[in-house]
Amino acid sequence: MKAIIQRHRTAISMGIILLPFILVALLTGLSQPFDFDEGDYHAPVIEQFIAELPAPDLVHYRSATTPLMHLTLALWGRLAGTEPWKLRLPVLLAGMLSAVIFFLLLKERKEPWPLRLTLFLVAYPYFFWLSFLVMTEVFSFLFGILALRSFLRHSSARRDLFLFALWGSLAVLTRQQWLFLPLGAGLYWLWQDRNLKRAAWAAIPVLAFLPFVILWKGTAPPIKWATPHNLGFNPVQIPHTLILIGFYFLPAAFTAPIPWRRLAPPALILLPTFLLTPLPRAMPPAFQFLPQQRIFAGAIAQISNLAAGVLPPLLIYAGFFILFILGLIIFLQAWFRRKEDDATALWPIVFIFLLMLLTVGQVWERYMLPVIPLFILIFYAPQRTRRWLLNPWLAIQLLLLSGFVFYQIAFP
Repeated sequence: MKAIIQRHRTAISMGIILLPFILVALLTGLSQPFDFDEGDYHAPVIEQFIAELPAPDLVHYRSATTPLMHLTLALWGRLAGTEPWKLRLPVLLAGMLSAVIFFLLLKERKEPWPLRLTLFLVAYPYFFWLSFLVMTEVFSFLFGILALRSFLRHSSARRDLFLFALWGSLAVLTRQQWLFLPLGAGLYWLWQDRNLKRAAWAAIPVLAFLPFVILWKGTAPPIKWATPHNLGFNPVQIPHTLILIGFYFLPAAFTAPIPWRRLAPPALILLPTFLLTPLPRAMPPAFQFLPQQRIFAGAIAQISNLAAGVLPPLLIYAGFFILFILGLIIFLQAWFRRKEDDATALWPIVFIFLLMLLTVGQVWERYMLPVIPLFILIFYAPQRTRRWLLNPWLAIQLLLLSGFVFYQIAFP
């Protein structure tokens, strides 16, 4: 029996990764009415494109993202129909395939726990939940993780560079947020490798987005929105990112000695940003330092709102502070270990993402989805001591994910 398991270990691991997707798909039938952004924006755009095929209007449509997913599902919808489950099925397949590709990426990098690390990706609520909705995050994630896999091969072969440019372009044409990947990769190739030819391949996804910038006269379609999508500077993203890291990557703070002398100066610089911590609705205005702080959505906000029913607000705020400090330690530790962990190539991509995030007005965990696999590679994959801490934390995260999914199904 043990020999059979060893022989088919990869196939068994893939089955374990796919099982949660299959169970929820069977449980829901993917047939609940369109809701949330899929009902307000994406499904109507798909219907519009179906009616306008073969020449859909790529300027005036009600979505803030590039249109590749809508075009793809419009062609699929014309062939198969536009019932909710039929339009959701390709997105679900994209989510399942993304998880498998991330697993294969970890195996290629010879990470010792590829299955467990992949399950941390699956346990991120806004990867799993959005895999069952007609929204662009997971559809673009598939192309992004394929581009990341090609980039991390560190190959000069024309085939790998072509695939990086191809998958990167498809990710950007599905959701322009993914520009951070080719920009970060190009920066790394220029700065670390001094390789202009390789960096030129990273320019292709940027050039693929340029026609839309010209057509739209901006970075999103020129339609009137209920929520403004203007770019600006939102420092509230800094404490939110660190709190998210402290929550989802908690074990990483305890798996290596903390170099306090090296951490202290940058930590002291970033510490005042905690005063900008975004607050869930249940928190009193007394904790609010800036007006935009009360724009906070996601699983952590939902947990905080539920906790506010039984715990004093000061205790919840103290919990945010503990998560902020843990996130700060995890982030800075990983930065100082980047060469030792063979993670140098990932950091330019992470920093470009975080700089782009600072321009986004809304604070929401789902916007962090593209950087989660990078965080897993940076914070978890290099761990060689106290790795057992990942096991109970994975169980807790999967339990939280189960509650999150139940909440979404029970109260759609």
